Amino acid sequence: MVAPFSIFAITLGVLLGAGPLSIQAFPLSRISSLVNDRRGCFEHNIVYALPPTENDVDTVKEQGGSGQMESLRRTLFAELEKMRKQFTEMSESLSKAKEREEKAQGTIATLKEQRQNVESEKKRAVDSKKSEFVEEMSNISDELEGAQDYLRQTLLKTKLEITDLQSQAKEREGRLRSEIADLESRLEALRQEAANAARSRDDALKQTMNEVEDIKATSRKEMRDAKSSAFDDRKAIKRDNYAQETRIQQAEMDLIQAEREQQLAAQETPKISVLQNALNAMKSMMEPQVAEMKERRSANEMFFAVSKKSTKVRLDDDLSEAESEFEAAQSAERENMQQTISSYELKLENKERELVNKLRLSNERADRAVAEAISAAKQNRIKLYEEKFNAVRDQQNKKRIALQEALLTQTSVQDMYDAELENEIFLLEEEKGKAKQRLAEQEQYREDQNRELLLKIEQLTNQLSQQIRDEKAAAEEDLRVLKISKGDELANSRMRTNKALNDIQTARSNLILLQDMLQELEVVDTEKGALLQELEEERSSFRKQLKRTASVAIDRLTLKNYRARRENRE
Repeated sequence: MVAPFSIFAITLGVLLGAGPLSIQAFPLSRISSLVNDRRGCFEHNIVYALPPTENDVDTVKEQGGSGQMESLRRTLFAELEKMRKQFTEMSESLSKAKEREEKAQGTIATLKEQRQNVESEKKRAVDSKKSEFVEEMSNISDELEGAQDYLRQTLLKTKLEITDLQSQAKEREGRLRSEIADLESRLEALRQEAANAARSRDDALKQTMNEVEDIKATSRKEMRDAKSSAFDDRKAIKRDNYAQETRIQQAEMDLIQAEREQQLAAQETPKISVLQNALNAMKSMMEPQVAEMKERRSANEMFFAVSKKSTKVRLDDDLSEAESEFEAAQSAERENMQQTISSYELKLENKERELVNKLRLSNERADRAVAEAISAAKQNRIKLYEEKFNAVRDQQNKKRIALQEALLTQTSVQDMYDAELENEIFLLEEEKGKAKQRLAEQEQYREDQNRELLLKIEQLTNQLSQQIRDEKAAAEEDLRVLKISKGDELANSRMRTNKALNDIQTARSNLILLQDMLQELEVVDTEKGALLQELEEERSSFRKQLKRTASVAIDRLTLKNYRARRENRE
């Protein structure tokens, strides 16, 4: 029983006789080489420590060994075979452990390489995403700066256009004010002319008190003709003015409608420069027509003024001519009346002379004829006075009728001038109201333009803000999708990294277990070192004892064989 235990102890001592080991100082390859080296030593020690070899057996047989030696030999060979098998298994387990270590080291290197690749790939992906994100943010900032520049340019253009529109409105307002001042000056001139006409009317009234019937009828007829012609001319001028005003209003309405249509078209495609160009083109297209209509209107007004002046001059000439003719007729009438009175006085004197002659000639018949003559003379004188009175009364009636007709003519002239004055005042008031209406319309149009421009600015601001918000939302959405995708990739990479780390941790745990096993083996080695020393000492003493035992056994076997041969001989 000592030999198997000693052999096992020797084997363990050989395997662990290298002293304390560590996984850093002695890897499995070193352990395997050490085991292979100690294997030869083990076999050598077995050869010198144990007697059951073939040569020893043959020696024992030659010396005539017994069955105990054979059984010992078998036992030794069995133990030796068992130890060889155990040693082979241990060598295989060590080679497998070495392969597992190499495989684990390869796996660790692969995992480290994969980890480095994953980290480098992750770093490259993060750097690329960072660069892409920075580039996208720079692009977005550039787009925002471009949008802000466009907004500033649009606001500047809008302010310039508003300034131009305000200057144009001020110019139009100045022109309208100048036109109103011109109309007021014309109204004042017409009022002055009306006052002059009133004074001339009073003068004419004073001068026409002595007009005659025929001159009065002629003047009345001429005045009626002049009035009808002036009325017809005024009506024609009014119709022309109304037609010109209608065309001007229609042109202005067409211009406003065209501007509104242009504004509606500009709202669909909000381009202020195109709108301004189209508006300027429309204004430039409509301005010749408006200017032509205004020129025609001014020409008609000038024609009306010239016609009015010519009519007034003609009426003044007619009145002066009628006054001269009336004065001539009055002088002729005075002469005729004086001649009539003188003729009546001459006739009266003749009759008186005839009566005196008759009285002188008819002295004889004085008594009879005086009363008849006196009565006849009285009757004749009464008749003469009646004729004179009737002639004077008729003359006075004619003069009164002439004065009444002159008054009627003066009233008609005054009515005509008053009607013309009222018509001019009405036209001026209407023109002033139209000018105020045009000013109000232009002011309303300017306010509408300002509101539309402000609305366009607000819409453009809202549109740019919405575009910026949309682009920002799209960038945030892209960033979120990018974060999600890269998060998934990072999660997958993290999973792979975690898996690799787990594998590394497993390999490390395996290495730690192997290190613990090696440490335990080192502990066993330290424990068995002393045992190995003892076994070495026991081996040396065992060989001596074995030799003595073998010699004793051989002696005994030899003696037994000798006795057996001797008994067989006997």
